[in-house]
Amino acid sequence: MNIFLLLSLTAALFSEMFFIYYIRINDPSVFIGHVFKLISFYFIYKALSEFGLKQPYLVQRELNRLLNEKNRKLEKAIERLKVESKKREEIEELQKEMEIKQALLEKSKEMEELKNHFFCTVSHELKTPVNAILGSIQLISNMNKGSSIYWRYDQSEKYMKVMQQNCNRLIKLVNNLVDITKIDSGYLQLNLKNSDIVAIIEDITLSAARHIESKSISLTFDTDMEEKIIACDAYRLERVMLNLLSNAIKFTAPGGGIWVNVRDKGEKIEISVKDTGIGIPENMLEAVFHRFRQVDSSFTRKSEGSGIGLCIVKSIVELHGGKISLNSEVGKGSEFIIELPAYLAEDEGECKETAAARQSNMERVSIEFSDIYDI
Repeated sequence: MNIFLLLSLTAALFSEMFFIYYIRINDPSVFIGHVFKLISFYFIYKALSEFGLKQPYLVQRELNRLLNEKNRKLEKAIERLKVESKKREEIEELQKEMEIKQALLEKSKEMEELKNHFFCTVSHELKTPVNAILGSIQLISNMNKGSSIYWRYDQSEKYMKVMQQNCNRLIKLVNNLVDITKIDSGYLQLNLKNSDIVAIIEDITLSAARHIESKSISLTFDTDMEEKIIACDAYRLERVMLNLLSNAIKFTAPGGGIWVNVRDKGEKIEISVKDTGIGIPENMLEAVFHRFRQVDSSFTRKSEGSGIGLCIVKSIVELHGGKISLNSEVGKGSEFIIELPAYLAEDEGECKETAAARQSNMERVSIEFSDIYDI
């Protein structure tokens, strides 16, 4: 652009020179001056044409070329990033799969250890009463060879009680194993009837009073209502209460207390079993409801039990549409709280407890509490 402007300026200078030195209007210098003026305009036009019109186009074309080149580079970079991102995602997925598999492996090992411990516990639970029964039979057999009829009868009665208690322990263990198997397979069904929940809880609690008081433990039953009819399986709820009372007795020292409360909460019924026992550590509150798991191995040594009772309790409560929770503090005691929905079953009459049912309650108390006493 500078060259055309320079030429235009030069032509303009020559034009002015000829215009200055002309003498007549028809002098040739006037004509030459106009010619240089035209030449000056021509160079101005060329300058505008080359750099005013063509240059923007050339610049735009260059910019387009640079942009296209940059776009191609960006596309390649994006493709590389996509590939790398995909690889990272695949690596992350593989890592997650490995973590899941590792967690499953550790869980499997833990469950295997718990099962082994459970089978050892069940084996002990089976062998202990069987050995006690066998020992009692042998002692009775030896007594039959003695000479004192009175001594034989007195001792025989004692050993017969030992055998009866240990038979009850075996029945309890078999019942628990059958129930946990039904729960696992989904075959445990409830026989729901419209029943007085207050009477059910009170009667089964009072049925256990003699056993509880024989351990020098006080028992208190309290309710804020006289009667409440709800849909429930009375037999299963009695088993729940006997299990909770049995646990309360096992871990409550003589001189302690057990409280059973039934409260009306409108659309639900709250049942609580509270004791002044040894309590449960906070980090083990959830574990007590897991099968194959006990709070502490020392509990197994200090008291009998297979460790699946509370798992069955939780399953029965949940089959009723309720839930069970636990509050506990080491050294102060524990409280199990059951919440059951208060609704009526359709086409069901009220379930009245009979004398035969009360008698069976006493038998179930003897079975459920059979692993509490020293043999």
